[in-house]
Amino acid sequence: MSVIIFFLTFLLAQPALSDDHANVPVGDGAFVALMVQAKDPDAYVAMLKKNPAPFQAIGSSVAGACVTKTGHDYPGQMFVYNGFASIEEAMAATDKYDAEKATPELMAIRQVQYNVMFKPLKQFT
Repeated sequence: MSVIIFFLTFLLAQPALSDDHANVPVGDGAFVALMVQAKDPDAYVAMLKKNPAPFQAIGSSVAGACVTKTGHDYPGQMFVYNGFASIEEAMAATDKYDAEKATPELMAIRQVQYNVMFKPLKQFT
């Protein structure tokens, strides 16, 4: 009986071993995200679209905003992200822009929560 259980266990375990777990190369670049609580997320995004100067000043390759619609921790939870060609550029950008010293218009419409930096797992364009 134990021989039968051994062979069944051996046969059932084969699919788990056959899965390909090859290393995937990590993408180039890095992202910086500023987590904020906006009083009116739509108005905040509209204001950012009208004023691209902060994004140009830090030299990001790509930028955007993401509003948390479900599962948010607080009302108005969202983040603004910037993508850079290298992690060095992303780190330098954190010195070029101080979110706590933004324009009075931005400070009136949002509250800064925290800033994060991460390396993407896949390539971005």
